[in-house]
Amino acid sequence: MKERTPPDPLDLNQVVSLPQERQSIFVLQWLRDCESFLAASTREEVSRHQQTFRQAFINLLSLPTPPLGHLLRQCLGRCLSAIFERGDKKLLFETVVTLVEKTGLVKTDKDAKQKQYFHSPTLSQSF
Repeated sequence: MKERTPPDPLDLNQVVSLPQERQSIFVLQWLRDCESFLAASTREEVSRHQQTFRQAFINLLSLPTPPLGHLLRQCLGRCLSAIFERGDKKLLFETVVTLVEKTGLVKTDKDAKQKQYFHSPTLSQSF
């Protein structure tokens, strides 16, 4: 029996190089391919490819564009759910830790930008 192979990894450079209106469609097609593969896979196949999918999904979340609208979030959520329900549970904890770290970095960057543009009343009074 021929072993099924997962979709090729998402080429992030290709996604970013596409026009804005095509980026979401390209990502959605890739996510649908991933979802189809995961839905038709056995537990062993999911476990075997789980790390690759996890990394690809985290990389996708790190992209500045396309914005992850409702449809992309739903499809990504179903893919993540499939790898966590049917794959190795250890990866769930590692993914949560990675996402918390990334969220903390985004929050830190946002706070730093806010402080940079913060208008101080004491500075304006001294002039």
